[in-house]
Amino acid sequence: DTWLLDLATGSWRQSTAPAAPPARAGHFTLYDPGSAMVIIGGGYNRENLSDMWGYDPLADEWKALAGEVPTGWYLAADIDPERRLIVLTTGTEHPDEDLGCNEIYPVRTTFVYKIADKGLVDETRQGNAGDGSGILKRPLEIALAGTEPDKDRRAEQMERIRSMPVNQWVLFDNPGRVAPIRTWGSAAFDTDKGRIVYWGGGHCGYGGNDYDFYDVEQNTWISSPQVSEYPERAWDEGISPAGVTFGGAPWIRHGRKVYAYDPVSGLVINTKGVVLTAGYNPQPLQAVEPVKPDYGSGENFTRSSYTKWTTWSFDPETEAWAMVCGATPGLDLTVSTPRGVMAVDHRWGAVNTRDRPDMTVFEGDTVVDNSAYLLDVAGRKWDKLTRDGPWPQNLYEMTALVHDSRRNSLLLHGGGLQRTELWSFDLNSGYWKNLEPGGVTAPVCRREAVYLPDDDVMLTWSYPPGGGEPSLYAYNPGRNEWQRVEMAPPPGRRPNSVAIQNRSVVYDPGHDLILMVLGEREGDLVRAVVYAMRYDHKRARLVSD
Repeated sequence: DTWLLDLATGSWRQSTAPAAPPARAGHFTLYDPGSAMVIIGGGYNRENLSDMWGYDPLADEWKALAGEVPTGWYLAADIDPERRLIVLTTGTEHPDEDLGCNEIYPVRTTFVYKIADKGLVDETRQGNAGDGSGILKRPLEIALAGTEPDKDRRAEQMERIRSMPVNQWVLFDNPGRVAPIRTWGSAAFDTDKGRIVYWGGGHCGYGGNDYDFYDVEQNTWISSPQVSEYPERAWDEGISPAGVTFGGAPWIRHGRKVYAYDPVSGLVINTKGVVLTAGYNPQPLQAVEPVKPDYGSGENFTRSSYTKWTTWSFDPETEAWAMVCGATPGLDLTVSTPRGVMAVDHRWGAVNTRDRPDMTVFEGDTVVDNSAYLLDVAGRKWDKLTRDGPWPQNLYEMTALVHDSRRNSLLLHGGGLQRTELWSFDLNSGYWKNLEPGGVTAPVCRREAVYLPDDDVMLTWSYPPGGGEPSLYAYNPGRNEWQRVEMAPPPGRRPNSVAIQNRSVVYDPGHDLILMVLGEREGDLVRAVVYAMRYDHKRARLVSD
């Protein structure tokens, strides 16, 4: 759209020009007093643009201008009105650039454009302007194609599930729609709809803030909302978007275990730290107190930015994000339970500091209060469940957390200096206990773990301390011991594929299946693929150290 602000009245009005340049972002804009036109040029929509346009405010008309604008990242331009020169700088790729994840190109190039009194308007291109319509950052067909229910596809999938072998990975191939891989991702499971819940990305990965839901019986991925919000196009090059989206929703971040499905409310719960510029307090976050209240306001601030720790909900039915409440900083190790979403504060980014506000003294030692919390969605608050110490220490982003439904407890794998300790949290008593299991040497935590109630085991794919080949490890609560299982990786995959960062493992109780999401490269894109396993611990082959 084109809008004009009347400086005399302070009022906006929308242009009624019959045509306008194609939608874009990242372009330059300046005013040329010689032609009395606002000139824009370059930028991008779904491709780099090199066109240039002039807007005549008096005539309310866009005109195509002569010349091609250089393409590249981060166009910056200004005008020398006396000499009628536009000076532009941009970034391009260095010939020896070999970083696949670096598109903030380091080669800075300067261009100059001479504005002529005659020939500025390209008369041969008049009437070729766009109609002013918008361009979605992702074509809608990418979100919609293959998502509708298909009885033949469902019948094929149900037969595949019915006839699955035991203790072998099976690829759920030919889905109706494929989804992008979510970097540093994890997943949750919607036990009501029978769907994998998949979110996250950023940093060389997917940048939309939508969810992808994998419908197990329909064998397809469903994007929700269909129209996703994206940050600026360099979102995946080490950029961490601050604040909230234009729609008031959270930006994307690494998924890890920052979200879980809440069977009580039917919502997906997401926890996130939101970085804000000092003095900026967007409406969706106004009820949330900042982590440090000394952020100041306006231009009188003691720090240039501040953080609010937030708890969001996403409604799969209405596709609406909502702010539930704030949260303890770092409360982003979540797990789904029948009572609702629970979480533990591992506070990634402050693992080894000794000045955390959640430090406490227990039996003469200064330790971190890594308590468990339960989210009360209706009451818009987190309730602390832990009564007193001890607490597991040295938690970090790879710590695993599952719900042991037989004992009404949480199992946490990843405490201790080597991050091999296994702790249980009794939901009846409100206390943590270091289980100190026997059996094979305990593995190092690798975030993804599932608890199988029928087998009464917790499974995790991980490495032994000090490195080595990854294995499937089973923790047997009844015997309080670790067991190592000989298990082949998915067909065509290397053994370490089940223990890397970009993989997700969930349990589908309705079909008694372990589901794992891995990435598969297809051209320049990496898509998500789903493997399934029907596990039987009695028939598993156990191996010793």
